[in-house]
Amino acid sequence: MNSFARVAEVLEGLRTMDVNVVDFNLHSPNLSDAFIALTGHTLRDRVN
Repeated sequence: MNSFARVAEVLEGLRTMDVNVVDFNLHSPNLSDAFIALTGHTLRDRVN
């Protein structure tokens, strides 16, 4: 999601589809998120 403003819209859409959301977490991206997005793994993951 590229905007916090859409959170309510997404959750409402899930409710209308009878999806039971058990946990929902939202945070601003950080350098670790960028690394994972670019490489596909965390810094500590073993690469074969």
